[in-house]
Amino acid sequence: MCHVSGYLNEMSSLHEEQQLRSRTDKKDGSHGTGEDEPKGETTVPRKKRERRHRIFKHQESYLTELTDNNPHIQTLFNCGVVMTLMLWIFDIMKNSAEEGRFYLDMSTYHVVFGPWQNQVKSVLIWLVLLAAYFSVHPLFKLWIKLHHYIGRPADIFFILLFCVYNAVAHIAVILLILHFNFDTAPAVFLSIEQTRFTMQSHSFIRENAYKVLWPWNEDDETGPPVWFQGQITPKIGKFSQYVYFTFAPTLIYRDHYPMLKEIRWKKAIWYLLQFGGILSCTIIILKNFIRPHLDLLHENPLKHGMLALTNCMLVGIFFLIMAGVCFLHLWQNFGAELTRFGDRQVYGPWWRCIEFRTFYREWNLLVHDWIHCYIYEDLRALFGRRYRYIAVFAPTLISSLVHEYILSTGVKFFLPVLTIEFSGFGVLFYYVKPAKFFNKEVMNTLFLMGLSVGFGIMVWGYGFEMYTRYHCPKEPTLANGMWPRFFECWG
Repeated sequence: MCHVSGYLNEMSSLHEEQQLRSRTDKKDGSHGTGEDEPKGETTVPRKKRERRHRIFKHQESYLTELTDNNPHIQTLFNCGVVMTLMLWIFDIMKNSAEEGRFYLDMSTYHVVFGPWQNQVKSVLIWLVLLAAYFSVHPLFKLWIKLHHYIGRPADIFFILLFCVYNAVAHIAVILLILHFNFDTAPAVFLSIEQTRFTMQSHSFIRENAYKVLWPWNEDDETGPPVWFQGQITPKIGKFSQYVYFTFAPTLIYRDHYPMLKEIRWKKAIWYLLQFGGILSCTIIILKNFIRPHLDLLHENPLKHGMLALTNCMLVGIFFLIMAGVCFLHLWQNFGAELTRFGDRQVYGPWWRCIEFRTFYREWNLLVHDWIHCYIYEDLRALFGRRYRYIAVFAPTLISSLVHEYILSTGVKFFLPVLTIEFSGFGVLFYYVKPAKFFNKEVMNTLFLMGLSVGFGIMVWGYGFEMYTRYHCPKEPTLANGMWPRFFECWG
């Protein structure tokens, strides 16, 4: 709550700068003389940049626009559906030939998702986390009342309470994952959802605390573009608005969003079927291209480890497309259809990127918008233009550590492959610009190849360590979880 004053300071100083600029222009009467200005003359200060606010509007996602407006792109999409069906047929025929009878091998599914009892437990735990998240709204209303009576002590107390709530929730998620020995999918599901609850509750508090600390009315024309084009109102958000915000495909709170008139059930079901199809294809690829070599690590670690790495880099581009299409396009559009959410731009055209600085912005607009509004803008206001590099690179580091936390809870060990790639090499390549003697298509091909290799190495690194721990079990302690085991097992 204490950081919401950044925008107010910028707006209050803007009028002063404009007055100073007008006084300077009136004082100077020798414009166009060609003479040098005296060294002691007053100079016009640099105009401070205004905070960028997320404005929601009715718009489809990029892939939806491409497939709806271009039949050739739709044909390429149909080829993806054919590839999915052929992978299913290949997997069924391969398993049936090996067993001598019709056989569906679900072993990889059980490795990823675990027994159904654990899946039910993870859903029950999620309901408890959801109830705790919903309690933020009445506690926020309580803070409003106490703020008017005792002021700053209430502010400090509820800021600390909010921090404690998030810390306890994340620690509880980790302890419950370890206690019930959840497999990868349920564990990642819980850590992602609690991270989402943290980000959404923070956004709700930030956007509504501004209304309490600096009240305004609907006729006020001095704020940001007509108060986000009517999407923010002077009234505190209702509990029903908070609930809708919870399930809408966005991390930025607004009192009003652009919405469709009705739920398009056919599209929602089609998005869900595509999501399940691509997810099953990912499991089939893991089972047939990568898992066989990891299962044989105990026989020849170097040989089978290198073969697994080669296969991971070979199918890395598929993992990249799966993450972008499956989770950012299909799943978010499925949620948008159920909530009638009108703004579907949750990602940009990342497949046309030729440099990392653009890819970081276009890959996941949901997270990027939240980071830009509540981390980058605050750090920019805190450190100013002189130390703007802190505001640029700190969000990258924070984002990579959060992603690492989610993956670590899923695999139950800490191996900073993603952090090294994302905050290490990613930051190094942040300032690398495309070579001028290469055209854009060549650079785009090389960039996608680099992403394929990077995703492949990341999948291989976590998979290699997981199977190393399977072949070389040890007592589950904090020290054993923080240190990679393949050094001592295969070294």
